[in-house]
Amino acid sequence: MNPAKEIGAIIKDRRKTQKLSQRELSMKIFGDEGHNASISRIEKGEWKTSTFLTIHNILNALDIDLIQLIKNS
Repeated sequence: MNPAKEIGAIIKDRRKTQKLSQRELSMKIFGDEGHNASISRIEKGEWKTSTFLTIHNILNALDIDLIQLIKNS
C-alpha cells in the first residue's frame, strides 16, 4: 500500500471509531460542511492537492499523532 493510501485508511478508521461522518469531521475542523469532499479524497489516498495543514488539522481532530503515524507507515 502506498503511504498516502495507508494514512487515508488510518484517518478513515479513526473517524469511524469516533462515530463521525465526513460531514461532522468537516464541521469539527473547518467549521462548515463544505470540505467533506476533501476528507473523502484524503481517506482514499488521493491528497495530492490537499495541503499539509489540512492533513495536520484532520490528524489533530482525530487525536492521531503525526510523528507516530509517520514512524508506523
